[in-house]
Amino acid sequence: MVRLAAVLIVFCLAAVPARAQTPWLLVLEVVGQLGTAVGNLADGIGKAVDAGLEIHDEARVRSLRADVLTLNDRIARLTAEQTVLTERLDEHAADRQPVETWEDIRRHLDEIAPAIQSLIVSLDELGPRLIEIAGPQAIHDLRTTLRSRISLVERLRGLEAPQTDEERAALAELIDRYRTLIANLQKLNQALFEHADALGEGPG
Repeated sequence: MVRLAAVLIVFCLAAVPARAQTPWLLVLEVVGQLGTAVGNLADGIGKAVDAGLEIHDEARVRSLRADVLTLNDRIARLTAEQTVLTERLDEHAADRQPVETWEDIRRHLDEIAPAIQSLIVSLDELGPRLIEIAGPQAIHDLRTTLRSRISLVERLRGLEAPQTDEERAALAELIDRYRTLIANLQKLNQALFEHADALGEGPG
């Protein structure tokens, strides 16, 4: 499902000439990349849970489990903030006089930015140890796309409320991509919980 979504995103973006990359399309691209990166990390952790980790050092197991739970808390916070933002966008899309809800969206963007930054800091701190769970590529991709998301927040704040049919269509697609992102964040939360439970069973 994640792979199919990634293929569709690449196909849609490839069909748009580079000169036509409007601010809305750039936003869509970053959100699509973030959703894919989160899904890939969830898959990587899920495979690690299925395979099991041979860790025979009890102190190391406890430390790794604490790292996993810390990351899980940061992701849960971002998931909650992202869900509220998506609800605001959905309300806006259903409203033909959307000035107030668009201002609400801008205010909420100020709240979501710290959650993104907190997750970036967590990945920077825990990344080297989490690599052994999900592999270096998945961690690298998520960190890179999260940093892109910081600039995306500023870009979103600078956008005016959609007025044209093209902008409204872009908003509808953005909502769909945010829903995919939320689903993948929830999937990642579940994978991290399962991995923490597996580590809680004791060393290899």
